[in-house]
Formats: sequence, C-alpha cells, structure tokens
Amino acid sequence: MKIVLAVLLFSLTCIFGTTASFATSLGFQTSNAQYYSISPSGQTATLSFGKLAVTNAEHNGSSFSPIVGAEVIISDVHLDLDSRNTVGSLAGKDLIHYALVPEFPIMGGFRIILNQELVLSGDLLLNDLYFFGKTGTLDDTVQLNVLSPVIHTVDPVLLAFFTDFGAGGDLNITMQDVANDDPAEQLLEMNDIQGIVGGTFSGFGIAIPEPLSITLFSIALLSVLKKRISHTIGS
Repeated sequence: MKIVLAVLLFSLTCIFGTTASFATSLGFQTSNAQYYSISPSGQTATLSFGKLAVTNAEHNGSSFSPIVGAEVIISDVHLDLDSRNTVGSLAGKDLIHYALVPEFPIMGGFRIILNQELVLSGDLLLNDLYFFGKTGTLDDTVQLNVLSPVIHTVDPVLLAFFTDFGAGGDLNITMQDVANDDPAEQLLEMNDIQGIVGGTFSGFGIAIPEPLSITLFSIALLSVLKKRISHTIGS
C-alpha cells in the first residue's frame, strides 16, 4: 500500500510540479551614426559589427539599469562567398545562406565593457548567416553562442546579473541594410554594405522547483514514513 501511495504522490509531483528558471537578458544595438559593414574581397567578405551599446537589460523579470549603456564588442567574422546557397523564396525574394568562417570558436570574440572596464568575455561561435531581401540574420538555431564566458567584475550587483550566463549564452543578431538594398545581391556585385544591428544576449540560471513540487514530494515521504512507523509499532 505504501508503495502505491508513494508512486501516486510522486506522479502528482511530476504532473503538477514545474520548475522556474531565473532568466537574464540584455538587448543591444548600433549607436547613433554607427553601422555594421560587410566588405567583400576575393572569396570572403569581412563582417564588422560596429559600435554596439546595451539598450535594455532584465534580471529575474525586473529591469536592470546598471548595465544599460555598456559597450558590446563582437569580433569581426568572415563570410565564405563560395558557400552562397539559395534555400528558399517568398514573395519573389530569395532566402540566401552563407557559411561564416572560422567555424571553430573565436577566442575572446564577445566582450562587454562598462565604464571602460571589462565585465564579461567569452568565446564566440558563429556558423551561419541568412539574407532575406533587405535584412540579414545570424542563425541562433544552428550555433550562435557565447562559449566559456568569464565574469571579470567583482561588483556584487553586476555579479548577480551575470551569474546566469555562467554556462554560456544565446546570442541573436539581426541586421538591416540602411541603403534599402538587397545585401545578397550587393555581395554578388562585390559591393560594400552598411546597416544597423540589433540583438539580444540571454542566459538561464539553475531551475528551481516550485513550492507545489516540494510540498507534494514532502507529503509522499511523510506518508511512507508514517506507514512504516505504524507497521513497526503494530509488530
């Protein structure tokens, strides 16, 4: 009987018990009069992200203003122009894919600087770039991540914010050509491209069981213990 009770209550715990993850994220974009640039040369094109600044930040569902205005530095990467591939089309516009090189992580390729002090750095892994019409997206569903992040600050407030990035971070970047050209067509003609950049950098903390999960699991343990004690006394 006690086994059945334990199994029943444990099942209820699994069904109703969800976990809460503490999520942290920051948004960034190009500063005024600053742009990303793509400069083709030979079989490659250099993608420079320009000057980026944090515009908003959130920690555990609340705004976190101390990091707003920090500088985000993303190392230059290179497009393999020979990898150009049309993967689809919509409304007469093609979705063009390019591979980014190098495919192995760029050491220290992602950095955040606040008040001229390095607060976080990590290795950058970028593999794919897609253009659709006037826009470009670095694909975060393949591998667009900040690996092995290191927190350099000792400020307790900033430490609390950056802790969620300890296991890595998801980096999502979108670009738009300010000249209203099709970047993929410009690359075919070996023309330089400029545009604006926006993105997010997010991390997730350790999953914490909800109170209902803890309560139901505790009831299961107490019930089994009570049955065991009653059986011992009766014997």
